[in-house]
This record gives sequence, structure tokens and C-alpha cells, in this order.
Amino acid sequence: MAKMAEELVNVRVSHGALRGRKVTAKAGNSYFSFQGIPYAKPPVGPLRFQVAQPVEPWDGVRDALKEGPSCPQIEWIKKLPYFGDEDCLYVNVYSPQLPSSQTPHYPVMVWIHGGGFEVGNGDADMYGPEYLVGGNVVVVTINYRLGIFGFLKVDDASVPGNVGLKDQVAALRWVKENIVVFGGDPNNVTIFGESAGGASVHYHLLSPMSQGLFHKAILQSGCALNPWASSVQIQELTFKLARELGSDASNAQELLSFLRSVPARDLVEKEHELKKMAGEIFPRFIPRAEEYSPGPGDEIFLPAHPKEMMEKRQYNSVPVMIGATSNEGIIILDMMGILETPATLDKLVELAGTLLPSDLTSSSRERALMSYIIGYKNVNQSQAGFTLKEHRDEEKNTAVLPDEFGSQSSHVLDSNYCQSLANLASDIAVHIGVDKTINILSEGPSPVFFYIFGFDGKLNFYKHFVKASELTGASHLDDVGYLFATPFFKVPEVAPDSPEAITRKRMVKLWTDFAKTGNPTPDLDPLIGVKWPAYKTSERMYLNINDTISIGTSFNRNRLLF
Repeated sequence: MAKMAEELVNVRVSHGALRGRKVTAKAGNSYFSFQGIPYAKPPVGPLRFQVAQPVEPWDGVRDALKEGPSCPQIEWIKKLPYFGDEDCLYVNVYSPQLPSSQTPHYPVMVWIHGGGFEVGNGDADMYGPEYLVGGNVVVVTINYRLGIFGFLKVDDASVPGNVGLKDQVAALRWVKENIVVFGGDPNNVTIFGESAGGASVHYHLLSPMSQGLFHKAILQSGCALNPWASSVQIQELTFKLARELGSDASNAQELLSFLRSVPARDLVEKEHELKKMAGEIFPRFIPRAEEYSPGPGDEIFLPAHPKEMMEKRQYNSVPVMIGATSNEGIIILDMMGILETPATLDKLVELAGTLLPSDLTSSSRERALMSYIIGYKNVNQSQAGFTLKEHRDEEKNTAVLPDEFGSQSSHVLDSNYCQSLANLASDIAVHIGVDKTINILSEGPSPVFFYIFGFDGKLNFYKHFVKASELTGASHLDDVGYLFATPFFKVPEVAPDSPEAITRKRMVKLWTDFAKTGNPTPDLDPLIGVKWPAYKTSERMYLNINDTISIGTSFNRNRLLF
């Protein structure tokens, strides 16, 4: 964590003067920190569920010495109770140097946090900026509305929908207008994010509202084609939530009036309760297409489903870095309780039902689950009716595969297949969507760079937090610890010459060089050791970030084609 120094500094943005501070990091580098800067009017009262409104000017000098409140949420990683405030639309800016006649304008990297569109914030406790700022870029982190506050949509023109993503647009517009006073270049902005943040970046690639607000994009462990990143069922969920809170609303106007009267805490806690009761792990209030005629002054963020827009090649073409961790599925197994206690057959069947498309029959889902666990790929008509429950060992709650599955028939289907289950979760939740996205984007005029992060070290905070060291590779979230300081997870200090520190230096250089030039390896640097080629479907080359850096081809191609 950075150590705060006493030097205070002032800048003036479009709405007033700000007081920030100069910070000295543990590594010795210094930078300028401005936290808790409002980029929109607080979305409270009648502005709940509405598009963010311009911030009002202030008199005097406003302190920008601490972060603004988080948006309302219940944090699920450490199982923290409700916290946050609806007055939460703030940005934080960290700059290597404030502008002067002697200093250049630095490239800007705007971080969009993950958390399934229902948790998270841009705080330095999770996203400490010192490593990236040390790479001579300006770093901006943002808050945006989450859950029902950011993604309510009912069939009523007075509710615009996707206001959480439109908050992000408002923040990007603020950056375009104001970043120059912090030493940033408004004509060289990279947006990057992880998980739901990566999906958000993808949405900005698709959105007409975001065009011209950024010039490069980095998608980490998430894209709009992932199954958890878009929805068509938000109205039904909203009516059910309102009924549980005592509403008898019969139309959208009555529903909205009721929801605006409910305290934020009650909305968040009741939605958390309903999701838990339903046994669901993926977020429920998430982006959806705005397939309606806009009202006066309303802007459409997402005119069609992301799959349709990608298939029609309707996206903003800019250089893109996109990738994932090698074992994304560890987080899914943790969320389903499979890492804590041995998985029963029922839990494995539940996993298949949770991850695999709802239009598959139950037997199809179970055969797909088996294909990961025992490598079985060639289901024929004689096995079309197979279900795991028909072959249950009631006493042990396991399944013995029948003779028609050939040489694998001696296998008992039980919790010993954790890595195979993680592979299934990785592919369905992240890898397949990322693969589809890469293949489409790489056909466009701008370069696309694909990576897989598989390094397993002391800064892999999520994998170690859930005690999944027996599983190979890196979990979802583990790459974040090599770009940001993460005191939230109390990660250990690492020696400057340790594999972790070297991997962190490599990641920071790749990410910041991409932000500067649109190419993560503009020159052959001894720290990296290779030139990272742009992705082409004919070659399928990617950067393998592990103990060493290497070029791989056709990442898990057989699995992803299944």
C-alpha cells in the first residue's frame, strides 16, 4: 500500500477546484492522487434508475483526499454485510506528474472494476495504482451503479435501462473533458477491466454512445458474449422482487413508484436473499438490449443483443487486448461450495444445470458434464436417454458409468474430478465467449492481441484465498494482483527478484506499452523476451504468461469446439 505524504496540490476541473496530494509508494516512486471526484449528480430520490445527470459546480476548493462511497451492495467474496450509498458516482485519478511546460501528456488508462455488475468499486484497497502509474500512465478508477440500481429495466419509456453502463459513459466523458489538467492525454485513452469490467469494455466497443471516448481496449476474463453478461428477464425479476417487498403493483408505473420508495438497503438485501434461495450464482440484474424507441433526450447504449451486433460486425474498431486466466472456473467451484466440501452427485448435476445452456435437455447437460470428466466425446443415439441419476449409488451419492461408455465404464463419477469440473466452468463461463469474440474482432481492421495468464504465485490472491492450491494455473481474478496493489486480500510482500515481482513487471510493461502505442510489444524487450503477434484465425497465436513468457497456439481448441 502506498504511504501518504503531506504535500497537497490543487487543480481546476470544469466544475471547480480540487485539492489532492502527492503520494510516495513503497517502491519509492511518487505520484499525484485525487480521490472521490464527482462525475455526475448523486442519483438519489427521483433520479434513482435514471441516466446520470451533469454534476453541479461547487465553490471554493473541494477536497479530493479520500474515495467516495461505494454503490449499494453486499460483497460476496469475504461475505461482508450491506454497505454503500446511492451517492456513489465518483472517479479517482492518479498521475505520474501534473502538467507543466516540461512534462508530456501521459496516456490514460481507465479501469472498470468487475464484480458481476452487482458488487465492487474503484477503491485503492483493491486496485492500488502505484505499479501502473510507475509505467508512466495516468490511471483512472470509477464507480458505477450496480444491481437493480444500475440495470433495472421495465417496459416503460421513463426507465432508460443500462444506467450502470451509461454511468461509465458519463465517467468517460468526464475524462475526455478534464483529464488534461491531471497530465493525461484525452486523445490517448485505454479502457480496461476484468470480469464484468471486461464485459463492460466489450459493451463500450459495441455502443454508439461510447464511440470516440476511448482509443484502445483491454478485456480481462470477461466479455459481452459470456452467459452471465446479458439478460432478457429483468422485468420478471423486478416484479417478483417488488412483491417480496410488499408491492401489489400491476403495471410499470406503479412498480417504479414503489421501488423508488424502498430504502436502498432493503432492495439489495432482498435481492441477495432471493438469489440465494434460488441457488443462483450468476448476477440477475445485468445489461440487456434497449430494443425500444428512445424518449426525448434519451440515448440508446445497446441497440441490439451483443451476439447479434457482433455477428453483424457492428462495433467500434480499435486495437484490443483480450484474454483470460488459465483456470477461471476455480471461482465457480468456490461459489457453489465444491471447494469447501466434497461434491455429491446432486451437486455435480446442479453444476451442469447452472453452467450449460438452458435450452439443452437434462440428459444433454449431463452428457456434456461427463465429456469433461472422462473425456467422452462421441455420444450416439443409443445413449441419448442417459441420465446420471439412473446410475446413482444411493449410499455414496455417486454414479457408476454404464457399459455402453466403453473403457471408461469403471469410473465412478464423484468429487475427485475437481480439475475437470473447473475446466467445464472455465470454458462455459469465460473461455468460449472470449474465443468467439477474438475470432470476430480479429477479422476487423484493428489488431487484436490474445493472452492466457497461467502464472501461479503468491500474488494470485483469489486462488490462495479459497485454498485451491491443488488445482493448476490461475483463477479468475488472479491476474489483478499483478497489475494493482491489493491490500484488501492482505497479499504478502515479494522480493524484487522473485518470480512474482518479475511477472508483475512484465504485466505492467505489456499493459502500459499497449496503452501508449496500441502494441503490447512495440520493441523486443529483454524483460518480455518475445514479440507478441496479433491474433489471426489461421494461426491462433496467443501470449502465454507463466513462469516465462512464450507464444502458444490454439488454446484449448478441442475443448472449445466441443
